[in-house]
Amino acid sequence: MRLLVTLLLLWSSLSANAADQRLLSGQTEQVILGPYLEIFEDKQADLDIFDVASPAFEQRFHPVGKEQLSLGYSRSAFWLRFSVRWTDASPLLLQLAYPLLDSIAFYLPNGPEDFKVSRAGDTLPASIRELPSPDILFSLPAIPESEQTYYLRIHSGGSLQLPLYLWSTTVFARENGKVRYIHGVYYGIMLVMILYNLFLFLFVKDRNYLHYVVYITCYLLFQLSLNGYAQLYLWPENPWWANRSVPFFVGLVTFFATNFSRQFLTTREYLPRIDWLLKGLMVFSLGIMLGSLVLTYDIMAPVSNIAGVLLPIVLLPAGYLSLRSGYRPARFYVIAWSMFLFGIFVTGLMFTGFVPRNLFTSYAMQVGSAMEVVLLSIALADRINILRREKEIAQRESTKNLQQLNEGLEAQVEQRTQACWSRPCLNAPQTCVTATTNCHGPCTPKINSLPP
Repeated sequence: MRLLVTLLLLWSSLSANAADQRLLSGQTEQVILGPYLEIFEDKQADLDIFDVASPAFEQRFHPVGKEQLSLGYSRSAFWLRFSVRWTDASPLLLQLAYPLLDSIAFYLPNGPEDFKVSRAGDTLPASIRELPSPDILFSLPAIPESEQTYYLRIHSGGSLQLPLYLWSTTVFARENGKVRYIHGVYYGIMLVMILYNLFLFLFVKDRNYLHYVVYITCYLLFQLSLNGYAQLYLWPENPWWANRSVPFFVGLVTFFATNFSRQFLTTREYLPRIDWLLKGLMVFSLGIMLGSLVLTYDIMAPVSNIAGVLLPIVLLPAGYLSLRSGYRPARFYVIAWSMFLFGIFVTGLMFTGFVPRNLFTSYAMQVGSAMEVVLLSIALADRINILRREKEIAQRESTKNLQQLNEGLEAQVEQRTQACWSRPCLNAPQTCVTATTNCHGPCTPKINSLPP
């Protein structure tokens, strides 16, 4: 009996500790919310806050149990909740660092059985957001000496990536400044590459530079949409386009990247089978662009992801085969797409939960794409230099061959001249004055003539 009581006391103590572990303190600087979250899946997506906050649903929530929450693709609505024990009057910020979600509702307690709601998402105008930011931000006003439970409802047709953080306002301002600095450097590199290669196109008149500029510009627009800047600054009051822009730009980037590769690698002449494969990828990308305008996001999001995966997988072997066939400009091209493929691979592992979300994995695709555009610019310059050297070598060989031909003709003329001068003519008493004629006609040497 005593042993049973001890075990019950131990169990209740462990349960209390587990509950305390899911209870946040208001005195925090930065917390990853995953271990403190509880989740409930609303498969019909028809429940409201009063349903899920009622005692009947208390036991239907279960702990997330990991730092980063990734739910893949689902038509369900997901409810998340967490609790904060306030000990002072310092407010906090809730950050959802993935802006490509259709609908997010954040519910703050506002008295007994009442809630205040704030909304965000790319199906809603950016102007309704509580705080202007490319990420999703909600404020948690402090309620000293209290314990509050907060709810999030998330519904989206795309990938449900839910990196949630709780920040103090001062720490968030400092860390957010670092993130914006990194983004500024990245976008600055992309803009410099666009302007630099556009200038080279105007100066060199090589159409490959124009194809490259269009590709980088499309990729820049894709990254602005992916990171939330486009919806916030470029089309804040157009949620229809904001919801469709990412799959559309995936198709656009795939089309122009493939077109640039066909022109750069000259696959039509040297790799005709690969060229047909690249043409098929371009047709597929056109279908994605058209589909993103007429079909729903939940259909086009996974399809566009297929295109994003196929792009480097197809273009990298094309560059390798071109390099193997002896096309030297393809060497930087292969390295460039290898960097980009590595960045996409790391990002995919992060989204699927195989690697943790950190500074490196969060920006792997941006770093890979920045290295790619720089290396492709070097590849274009290397191509121009190689073609120029080959042209100079061909001109020298042509000049050398022409000189040898002239020297051979001069030697033949000299030889025939000497032969004609050394023989008397049949039809004139004079000797020949040229290799083929004399003053009266053709020089015909006398053969077996008798002496006078």
